[in-house]
Amino acid sequence: MDRNALDRFAAWEQALGTVVAALAATPTLNLNETTKKNLSLIGNVLQGTANGLEADIDQDKPLISYGEKIQAAGNSTVVASILLPLDEKTKSNLNIAGNLFQATGSAMAIPYYLYIDQKKLSDVLNLYGNFLQTIGNSLQALSANLKPEEKSIRTNFAGNWIQALGAILQAIAAMITGEDDDNVTVKTDNKG
Repeated sequence: MDRNALDRFAAWEQALGTVVAALAATPTLNLNETTKKNLSLIGNVLQGTANGLEADIDQDKPLISYGEKIQAAGNSTVVASILLPLDEKTKSNLNIAGNLFQATGSAMAIPYYLYIDQKKLSDVLNLYGNFLQTIGNSLQALSANLKPEEKSIRTNFAGNWIQALGAILQAIAAMITGEDDDNVTVKTDNKG
């Protein structure tokens, strides 16, 4: 499989994982706890494997590659919070740490895309996608300690779907990388 095809596969795997996890956090679906747990587990496993694959693909972009490795570690931490037989406080702390790792990993890619002078459409989509994933994961981490519970549920719901939107933007960016992307550039002035 060539690099572009692998990148597209990983990007859509990550997008699918974020949507599956977001479904678990959607209160209007009225899912039972077991279904929520299973969807969150599947979503984070998909995200983690996609981030690991993307880190391997992006080795020529060290900041992005390290960020993707940190995101994969964050997904693994969330998976551990779901699977390990721990008390609720420890599970919550692992979940918070996992989401903060994911936010940090996404944030690490922002400078790379921000300082490209002649941005292609895929660069802009990746910039906004990483920014949205950073916000979404941060909201998910924040939601764990919010009171009342309704505020926590709404914040977690918003964070999950914001993250999913960011991942979808990045998957779209992966689809237009190549010849199509060379036809659209966005001139930016980074000099303030």
